[in-house]
Amino acid sequence: MIGADAFAIRTLAPDDIDAGVHLHAATLDGVMNRLGHRFLTVFHEAALQHPSTRAFVAAGTDGRLAGFAVATLDAPSFHRALRRRLFPALLRAVAAPQRWTLGWRMARAVVAERAPRPVMTAELLLLSVDPSARRQGIARRLLEVVEGEFRRHDVDRYRVGVRSHLEESRRAYESLGFVLEQRMPVLRMPMTYLVRHLS
Repeated sequence: MIGADAFAIRTLAPDDIDAGVHLHAATLDGVMNRLGHRFLTVFHEAALQHPSTRAFVAAGTDGRLAGFAVATLDAPSFHRALRRRLFPALLRAVAAPQRWTLGWRMARAVVAERAPRPVMTAELLLLSVDPSARRQGIARRLLEVVEGEFRRHDVDRYRVGVRSHLEESRRAYESLGFVLEQRMPVLRMPMTYLVRHLS
């Protein structure tokens, strides 16, 4: 087994986006995957360009991405900006007949659903580790770097959302010190929100 030290943690760069999108599609379950590769690419590009984003990768000595983490220091601003930025890509994605039902569900959800309360500025948006590199401490190292950024900006707690049916993911977050905050629908599917307090 290769340890987490065999992977360098560094800031996610624009050149990492394609590999990150492939890893996202292969490891993260969610609505965004159903919108296709192009939509995921636009999402990752827009996320990386937002000034509140803090994004990191774990890369092996061969340069291959073993994992990534994307977080924001200002979740309300991030989500507002990305909704505007992603709208054209979303329209293109749901124009395909096989995605019409998904598009309708998303449109209804955007109008009717509320954001988690209380408002929390810091949020872990994505955390993914390649299955072949799991159980080597990569997720923990990525979180340490993200939390270092949070601490530098005086963040004392942050939130992560996990699809409620992903019990293994929820348990992994709990093992890292996250606690259950609330459950609510997001895009009409159950989402579990967890919070981690930084000391």
